[in-house]
Amino acid sequence: MASSSPPTTQHMPTTSAYDLWSAVYDTDGNVLQQLDDGFVDAHLPALVAALPTSTPPPTIIDLGCGTGRNTLKLAKLSGGIHVVALDNSQGMLAQLHHKLQDANVTNVRVCVQDLSSITFPDAALRSAMRQGSTATNNDEAAKAAGIISTLVLEHLPLHTFFAAIPKPAIRSREEILQVASDYGFTLDGAVGEEGVRDAAHAKELGVRAEKWIGVKMHLGMVLRMMDTGFII
Repeated sequence: MASSSPPTTQHMPTTSAYDLWSAVYDTDGNVLQQLDDGFVDAHLPALVAALPTSTPPPTIIDLGCGTGRNTLKLAKLSGGIHVVALDNSQGMLAQLHHKLQDANVTNVRVCVQDLSSITFPDAALRSAMRQGSTATNNDEAAKAAGIISTLVLEHLPLHTFFAAIPKPAIRSREEILQVASDYGFTLDGAVGEEGVRDAAHAKELGVRAEKWIGVKMHLGMVLRMMDTGFII
């Protein structure tokens, strides 16, 4: 009887992993996505309502947009604002392009951007706009009125997210709020912490949720820049 070979573990860059994941990312029953949908759906209307009215309309960034799960929600809810969708996975962005075409959405610009080196809302976003769009107004993203970014902090050090300063990633609520405060952000509303509450909730979310019963696994918050009103 032939012996079976032990399983092997293959390590790859995060971007490569997401390129491979992109084909099934929206359909594989990811529990975090479902929890995130609940938070975003509850808070997105208020975020959009808080954006300033201007001519041309304001821009909001979807930082780490992936396949555009939240990009389309934002674009359809926006009432005319521009959305710049940034991600460093070509596979995920290809899925977003298909969604935009199918939905005939025209107020979204899709740009490739290395999130590990991003600083917003200035030069890096202008660079992304130049690389990912033929728009004549390359400074549009630099004048962004807000950012939406979900399921991204697990991949980035907090100081990279807030100011591109290297620091080991720590993901507690207290650490996020402290670092955000260091860069002039204050909490707007309450922090939402959600997980798989019980067996009934797990059944709603799908079979992959069963092992997470009782675990708080999704942290959501709205942050506002204290002096300018800029929103994340």
